[in-house]
Order: sequence, then structure tokens, then C-alpha cells
Amino acid sequence: MAKVAEYVRNYTKSGGSEETALAALGRIDASGTTEGTAKKISAALDAMSAKYPDEKERVEKIQQVFDLVLPGIAVKGDTGVKQAYDEEQITALISNKKIDAYEKVYRDVESGKLKTPEEVNAALRPLAKERRVNDISDEQVDLAMSIMPKDLVAGLSKQGQPGEWGKWGANQSSLDAPEGGHTLTNKSGTERARLIVRIGLEEGMKDMYTGQRIGFGDIDLEHTVPFGVAKAGAETGSNFGLTTRLNNRAKGDISPEEWRQKVLKNYPTEGGKLTDAARKKLQDEQAVAQKYNDDRARVSGGTRPDTVASVFKGIDESNDKPAVKGKLKNKALQSLAGYGETYLQGFRANRAGASRRVYLYRDNETGVKILDAAASKIDSASKANDTAKVEKVLDILRSGSPRINAALDDKYGPKRLDNEAAEAATIANDVRKQILSEIEAI
Repeated sequence: MAKVAEYVRNYTKSGGSEETALAALGRIDASGTTEGTAKKISAALDAMSAKYPDEKERVEKIQQVFDLVLPGIAVKGDTGVKQAYDEEQITALISNKKIDAYEKVYRDVESGKLKTPEEVNAALRPLAKERRVNDISDEQVDLAMSIMPKDLVAGLSKQGQPGEWGKWGANQSSLDAPEGGHTLTNKSGTERARLIVRIGLEEGMKDMYTGQRIGFGDIDLEHTVPFGVAKAGAETGSNFGLTTRLNNRAKGDISPEEWRQKVLKNYPTEGGKLTDAARKKLQDEQAVAQKYNDDRARVSGGTRPDTVASVFKGIDESNDKPAVKGKLKNKALQSLAGYGETYLQGFRANRAGASRRVYLYRDNETGVKILDAAASKIDSASKANDTAKVEKVLDILRSGSPRINAALDDKYGPKRLDNEAAEAATIANDVRKQILSEIEAI
């Protein structure tokens, strides 16, 4: 790890903060066993030596990777994820002229002017090329992934729209479509993660909509023209970009300009500057987001509470939105009671498309009641050292996904649900009510 420490020190010499460098170094060391991590990084550095025999060029290429990656791995979990906008972000988004060009391609695809994946790729290529300012080799991508914590790589590997298989060739630009087809897939999560890391390094870790620096812990793979509009053309190399999770959630499948107008409506401007009311709104939202992050830090184990119920009480006191409560409570049970499942895998993959997740026990009233009932039963059983009772509660919780999917299969078979989505949600909630009754009866 001595070589890693040297490049981390160089990062601080070039203007990076020492606090960020030390935090990143700790995350690198904790991303596996120290020995295993060191071997992985050492192999990546050896590959860089073979790729770049000239020492000056090699050092520059290695340092480039560290300078781009370190800020994004210095934070752990959701603590590095923006939960609310700030003034700088809104101003950059509103004034970004590239959004006009993204909008034109979106409308040309929507109207049918651009029909094939090749046409979509060709139209978007100049825009993507403007952003991809760095020439990145496979060896640099490997080095970046070797110093990234396992949980971060795992998260990147799950992003994007599943599709037909395609594999990126050696040193192939992310502007090109993969060999063997125009789509990538989660069939190989590592390939998906490599793609995102490559784009991040090529684009200098900048948000495609604001130009601000972002880290790998807070990025989403963005489709300039969403899958719902571009279909097969969505998974071409030039249609990919990176943005924050907050931006991706806010934009959804609407066009870039529709999104910008939505932002302007929420945060009005005068003379190109935010109004006082808009600034006040941003400040209020940031205060709520800080509460949320404080809760997440507490739930995730920074301070381990005595009971699940005590965590739930704190969440109820500091939040008034059911969706937020459900999300935090679900996380609490994962952390404190060993409950791991969060959403319906089958529903997401086979029924509603990859852009939509149907959660088991959050974002709905019955789900939150289930979590509250489970917490109460788990706490009382734990005090009585009744491990069998705890496991019984957890078994019922874990049964949610297969039971809901079985009920939907009985009704619809494996078909994708579009017009039937509301009816399917009712069926899913009927199963949740059964689960609630079973937990309450324990």
C-alpha cells in the first residue's frame, strides 16, 4: 500500500484536501483484506508499467486516475449522496447551453426522425465527444476499479437498462457501440461497472447537466434520450452520460428542456439569478436533507441504538413524509436485525422495466405498518432472548418478495404490466396486509 499512499500524498500536493485523501485511503484499505487489496492494486500498477514504459508518462497517467477517483471514494454509503439541490447546482443547470442540443436529439428521436440505433448514436456522438476530454486506457480503468471499495463497484454494476449482450473491446471508446450489438446488460455486472468508470474518467468526473465535479458514490448512469423514448438506441455509447442520483430521479423520462422548465418553476429566477424565495426554499430543503443524512448515519451504525424501536421513534420525530420514514425504517431493520431484502427483484426485472422499483415495505402505508410491527416483535423477543421468535419475524419479512410475485404470476403470468399496474399494486398490497396480520399474531 506504500505506492498508493505516495499517489494519495501527490493528490494533496496538487490541491486536494488532506481530509479527503486520508478518508479515501481508509476506504481503499477496508475494501477487502489488506493483503487482497494490496495484491489487486499491485497487479494494476504492474499493468500500468507495461502499458506506459516511460516513467514520466506512467506517473502522470496513474496520478490522473487517483485525482479523479479519490474524492468519490472518500465518503461511505449515502453520506456522499446529495439529497437536495444547492444554488450553484441550480444556476449551472439553468444556464447550461448543451441542454438545448440534448433536447433537439430527444425530439428528433421522439418524432421518428431518428429511428435506428446507428442514427441515434451518430446524432449524440458529437455531444458526448465534447464531454469525453480524457483519453483513458483499459489499464487506467483497471487501476481505478482496484482502488474502489467493493460496495461501490457492486452499486455501479447494477445501474442501467438490461438488454441484449454486447462486450466492450480493448481500449474501445465509450462513444462506440459494443461489439456484438448496441446494448450492454447486467448479465455481466463487472462490464457495466467498467463502462461507468470509463465514462467517469473520460469525462473528468463531471455532471453532464451542470459541469460540476461528482464522485463515484453519487453518480447514476444517465441516458441522454431515455430508454422509454429511444428503445434499442438508448444503450449506445454516445447516449450514456453521468449525473447525480438527485438529477436522475428528478428528470426521469421527460425531455431535458421539460426538466429544466420544471426546475425553473420550482426555483424561479429574475435576471438569471435565483429569487430570494427560491433561495429560501433551497435552504429549507437542505435542512430537511441534513436531517435525513443524520438519521441515515445513526441508522447505519455510527451510534448503535439499544433497540430497533428507539431508532424508529427518532425517525418518526424528525420526518413527516411516509416515503422517507419507510426508507429509513427499512434501512434500520437491515442494519440492526439482519434483514436484507428491500425491493421486488422480479417485479422490477420482468414487469415494470428497469427504471421503476416496487418496494416491499416502504413508500406505502401498509409497508410502514409492517416495519413498525416487526420492530416491536423483534425488540420484545430480543429482550426475552427468544431467537426463534426473531427469526420467525424475519422469515415472514423475507417471504414478501416471492409471495407477491407468486400472486402476480397467478393473475398475469410473466407478462409485463402496463395498463394493469394499478390493479397489480392492489394485489401486492393485499399480500402485504396478510404479512402484517401474520407478524401481529406472533
